[in-house]
Amino acid sequence: MTLSKLQAATDAPGPRPIRSVPETVVVSAVFTVLLTAFPWPKIFESMQGAPLYDRGNYLEQIEDGYLTYDWFSYDSVLEYFTYEYLWGWALRQLADLGIPGETILNAVAVAFLFSLSCTVAYYLPVPYLLLLVNPLVLTMAYSQSRSATMATLLFLAAITFRRHRILAVALVLVATFVHTSTPLFLLLFFSAYYKRDSWGQPNSVVPPILGGAVVSLLTGPLMGDVLSVLNDRRAEEYDMAAGWLFLSFWAYCLVFCVLMWRRMGQLLPVRLAVAVFSLAAFSIIFGGYPSRFISVFFACVVVALAIDFATYRRSALTLSLFTVYSLLLWYLQMR
Repeated sequence: MTLSKLQAATDAPGPRPIRSVPETVVVSAVFTVLLTAFPWPKIFESMQGAPLYDRGNYLEQIEDGYLTYDWFSYDSVLEYFTYEYLWGWALRQLADLGIPGETILNAVAVAFLFSLSCTVAYYLPVPYLLLLVNPLVLTMAYSQSRSATMATLLFLAAITFRRHRILAVALVLVATFVHTSTPLFLLLFFSAYYKRDSWGQPNSVVPPILGGAVVSLLTGPLMGDVLSVLNDRRAEEYDMAAGWLFLSFWAYCLVFCVLMWRRMGQLLPVRLAVAVFSLAAFSIIFGGYPSRFISVFFACVVVALAIDFATYRRSALTLSLFTVYSLLLWYLQMR
């Protein structure tokens, strides 16, 4: 391809949603029902030889009456945040109504997977929903239930922000008292929403890249200091380093999205994906643990890496690498 043709392809009008909101909801609901029909906790237990760790802890805490809410005395507003009051309160209220812990956590998984499915179904054909069948997504949904709840609330806030800002703010506040890391996710959201850089350039790739870099710094060398300032109970145990091989693929994805930015950069999911890719890339330098962020924004990752191929039938290499990478994650789960 000549330079002029390459420039013309890069400057082509960006991709757009392919479905209306009602159609997206129906497609996503059907896919979510089919996906959650599989007994994923048992599947992971058979592959790993042990139950999902966080899920098992939550179920024991609910059954034994040992949620933080059950024993901790909240003496300040800050402790309602650092000890995630609303998470324990909600679980205890639902359990007291006679709802089994398994049912509660499964409902969290359904809500989280539905929210991710809506993002993919809005922009991509139905077959691309299969890319959500990924161990990062499913372990987030079924094991890291507190993070999944927080993520679902933030997605709802993002959807309602334009027309119902008071509701969106309320959802963010609830999420904040469900999971301490909510401000870090909000930072990524804000960096994706902000489209001008300090030089006034519109639709700039700089804000999401900077947002990812800052979060990488905060979750890497500064995490212990941040938690200590907040008097968080995990200040001494927070060690979430990820391997460079895991991170290098996402660094490649960052380069890909920057090269395709003129064509895709207007889409919010792409901007969020770039913030996450930046977080992972800078984690090679700063350390940290971007897996949780990748899992939460995995639908945005799918849109960013697949929409160029789905729309223009280009970028087949990136989509192929992503598919191979996902299969490799499943292989590692079974070892």
